[in-house]
Amino acid sequence: MKTKILGKTFVATSSIPADDIKLLAEKAPEKLTVQDDKGNHLFAVSFNEKHKGITPQGIAFDGISDCDQKFATLSGTIPDTVDTKDAIGHVADYLSGISSHFGKLEKTIPAAASGLREKRKKILENIEKV
Repeated sequence: MKTKILGKTFVATSSIPADDIKLLAEKAPEKLTVQDDKGNHLFAVSFNEKHKGITPQGIAFDGISDCDQKFATLSGTIPDTVDTKDAIGHVADYLSGISSHFGKLEKTIPAAASGLREKRKKILENIEKV
């Protein structure tokens, strides 16, 4: 995930297209989660323009990048109590809790979404309107 800081605002951009997250949320939400061996929920990815944020249990993206791939983004504000020279450290601390689980999902989500799109394409090829 790449992050840019401008003043007191930051935007973290994932390598996951927002449409992939939205598709999986609708058709295969289990593909947006990391679970332990017993099936317990450890971490999840979501897209919600109204409720963004990061917790130890997941990340909710709230925006879409303006590049062709339309990656999911998370915007945030650095508190006024944080000095500008400490902004990078503050954002790093904020994002650090998601790194291991998010890294796994960043690799698997695009493939899972692609698989669903391919499956739909094959179904569409066998539907004839008469």
